[in-house]
Amino acid sequence: MNKIKFFSLTASIALAITFTSCASKPPVQEPAAQPVQQTVAAPPVQQPAAQPVQQTAPPPVQQPEAVAQQPAPSYPDDGYEPAGFHADSLRALCRKIKDSYCGIGIATSNKEQGAHEIAVPNARADVTAELEAKITSASKRGFVNTVNDSLFEVTVKRIMQEVASSVSVLIEKTQTQYNKKEKKYRVYALGGAKKDEILKAAKEKMHKISNDQAIIAAENAEEFLKKIDEILDGEKQ
Repeated sequence: MNKIKFFSLTASIALAITFTSCASKPPVQEPAAQPVQQTVAAPPVQQPAAQPVQQTAPPPVQQPEAVAQQPAPSYPDDGYEPAGFHADSLRALCRKIKDSYCGIGIATSNKEQGAHEIAVPNARADVTAELEAKITSASKRGFVNTVNDSLFEVTVKRIMQEVASSVSVLIEKTQTQYNKKEKKYRVYALGGAKKDEILKAAKEKMHKISNDQAIIAAENAEEFLKKIDEILDGEKQ
């Protein structure tokens, strides 16, 4: 009986001590929950505003000024065919031949060969016609009271014929027309000769007449030659 009381007392004390120990321990504090920091989203990247593309208008194309068309010369229908070919056709062709003097010959005959035999020599003789006209014109302007005009013109014509026969003349083109009604042929011929050859021959022959006092007074011969040289040298430019 005493043993039972003693065991009960011992158990009660042990139990009291256990409760006291448990009561003296402070409560375990749970760590406070840290607030979750919300990640702030980065501000959106602002895209640069698209710049409007400026369209550059191409410069206006300048249209060439309209060239007034010269009306073609009209010629009467004379019955020769092919129609539309005239001396002016040869003159237009002559302007395209560089460094040359041109001559035009025209002849009409019942036979084609006969017309051709006349037109070609006429074209050869005509290559100095332009130069002849310039010299005789200058004599009236610059040789007043220096030369005998009428005799001078006759002499220049003769000299130019000699020059034309002394140089090489190339027949550039011939054109034949036929008139059915009249049964005739007409032949055009275009001749060309180098300017240098003609001017050289002309200067030699023109210098010779400076000694002819029937044409040029002796005291004016030097001035005359100077004028002639100016004309002929000017043709080379």
